[in-house]
Amino acid sequence: MKNFVQSTFVLNSKSKSGSHIFVSTNFVAILFMLPFIIGSIRNIITTHHWFADFEALSCAGEMSSHKLSPYIQPVVCDNAQPTIFVYPPAIANFLSTIQTHFGLSLEIAVYGFVFFAITSQILRLLILPDKYRILRAPFYGEIPGSALPSGNISIILHGLIFLQATYFGARPFLLVPLVVLATIIKPTFAVYFALFLFTDRPMKERFALIFFGVTCVLIYFLQLEYFDPGAFSAWQLAAHNSAFFADHGNSFLGLPFVETIKSLSLLLFLYGIFVMVLLIAGLSISELCLENQAQKYQIGIAVCLLLYPRLMSYDLLTLPFGLAVAAGSFVKFKRFQASHLTYIIQFTCGILILIGGRAGERLLFDFYCLLVLGLGTFAIYMKYEEKNFVNDKTTDVISQST
Repeated sequence: MKNFVQSTFVLNSKSKSGSHIFVSTNFVAILFMLPFIIGSIRNIITTHHWFADFEALSCAGEMSSHKLSPYIQPVVCDNAQPTIFVYPPAIANFLSTIQTHFGLSLEIAVYGFVFFAITSQILRLLILPDKYRILRAPFYGEIPGSALPSGNISIILHGLIFLQATYFGARPFLLVPLVVLATIIKPTFAVYFALFLFTDRPMKERFALIFFGVTCVLIYFLQLEYFDPGAFSAWQLAAHNSAFFADHGNSFLGLPFVETIKSLSLLLFLYGIFVMVLLIAGLSISELCLENQAQKYQIGIAVCLLLYPRLMSYDLLTLPFGLAVAAGSFVKFKRFQASHLTYIIQFTCGILILIGGRAGERLLFDFYCLLVLGLGTFAIYMKYEEKNFVNDKTTDVISQST
């Protein structure tokens, strides 16, 4: 099966020369990168205030230094226009310590250096002229030019997890502290514990890594609630208002039928079904179609991002890698070739990008989920067909020998 649906690149195989392939892939990549390029240039020209999301962190640290709650609204900080602080109180306390001992300027410099170092590396890998770029390209279009100017810490966390999995994926235990830290900073990053299901380790070891990481997170939040219930309640209220009232995002919480649900138990039930279906599809692609561990992590990260309940524009930088790997796992089905799938993806993404706005972003999310679900179903079907083919051959051999 792995030989049958190996992640091979067959598009443009009939081209007359390698240069033609290079030019066509360059053109497609640039075409789908235009929304990000134009949006970034427009933000550089028209936006005079960047990193408002980082300022929320920095201002929270400043307020903590003055023994004030970081969740007080409105926040007043000199020369700043911060967004609402929705992170655990430990983040404000940590930044307060940094500002006290090293100063605000060093805090800003270090954050800026880390932010641009990580994003530049991710962008470099996104446009890397490898065989998957033509498959990644259609997924560039949903990354808006406003993503980087936000300076949101999610960009750093997503990038760190991706780079760690890419370069140190052979040692999944090294990922555990990073996912634990990311989940403490933003609890929605708990979806990344599912990433350990995509390792090449025995199933018991995969679940052991998940259990250890989840236990660490639970211990942290339980002790926070026990020792500082006031701060815990204030943080919970701020996070709840942000997720359910401010902006539902472009993923599960942003689905039209989900937005109308008032019952928390029903919401959790539906989300549980959504998680199970998408995980099964992603794992089917990983286990049945891929042998390369880096590619397994990439499809795993894509699935984790699709499971992210409140996906925002700044969460999307690492999504194209896994979606491209998923699309690359398809070879052919009867007369339907891999190139046909690529054209469908390019056409669909192009139309939805042109629709634009919140509607286009949410439709793209729906399309990504359907793509993973369809390719996962195809992988299971081909495994079933392969098994029947082997059984038929075995039966023929036995009948001939008798």
